[in-house]
Amino acid sequence: MKTSTKHLIVALAAMLAGSSCVEDFDMRVAKESSTRLVVDCLLTTELTAASTDNTVRLSTSVPYGSSKRPEVGNAMVTLSDGDRTMLLEQLEDSGIYQTPDDFRGEEGRTYTLTVDAELDGKPVHCTSSATMPPKGIRADAFDYYKMTDSLWVFAIWGQDEPGIISHYGAELVVHGKRQPYSKWVFIDGSDMFDGNYLWDGEYLFYSCSSIMTPEGEGPGKPLERGDVVTLYFYTMEDFFYKWFTAMSTESGAHFPMFSPQPANLPTNIEGGATGVFGLANVTIMSLTIGDPDRTRIDMLKDHAKF
Repeated sequence: MKTSTKHLIVALAAMLAGSSCVEDFDMRVAKESSTRLVVDCLLTTELTAASTDNTVRLSTSVPYGSSKRPEVGNAMVTLSDGDRTMLLEQLEDSGIYQTPDDFRGEEGRTYTLTVDAELDGKPVHCTSSATMPPKGIRADAFDYYKMTDSLWVFAIWGQDEPGIISHYGAELVVHGKRQPYSKWVFIDGSDMFDGNYLWDGEYLFYSCSSIMTPEGEGPGKPLERGDVVTLYFYTMEDFFYKWFTAMSTESGAHFPMFSPQPANLPTNIEGGATGVFGLANVTIMSLTIGDPDRTRIDMLKDHAKF
């Protein structure tokens, strides 16, 4: 018995020793044979003068492992709504092109984006068209409660419009800035609650564990009395929803461990470029933090009428 136990211990030790060995190897990553134009655009129903959207960002593709994409300037970027064609203004020396201040997307209208640029001395011409979706939800109220000092929950009350295939996205703005560490919350309303009421925002909780301060770019102090929080609730055009969820899947955590990521993001840009031309019908609601110790029960009592 002692001999068998000894042999077993030796065998286990050998297995552990062998499994702990690490052998160096060279990972070969193919570089792109040519640079591609990358188009990043989000049009919403919010007025450009009051929005950080309604812009087109042009950049170039980069080899695997690079984190910063060079911006593309001196391009001609136009947006047509069927009645007029707008020439977008380049902001200083950046790759950002902005719609006129009086522009806002209109529900049901089809927009066509056209970009003429130059990459590596060669002209690039690309286009994309999409239609602004109808608003998929009637929002009645927006409220909050504190779960912990660093975790706040925000809820919306209203009704999902029946018979409309709606895709939703939401984000919070604190102190006039979008949260740096929060991703959009994605909800497919057509599958979850077509035509139903949101009695207590059950499906639309939005939790934030880090808040941007007015002075810095990192996690800030907990929300305090008087702080203003704004909810941007988007009804997303179908392709934009699919693109954004694919991007989140590609860049986010994966479970189980080592599960595969998408190799490439989809694109609706024609002409050899890549990227996305996204449209979203936006509902904007703001609240001012009152009781800093507000509980979920307090919140539900205030909305008993719904």
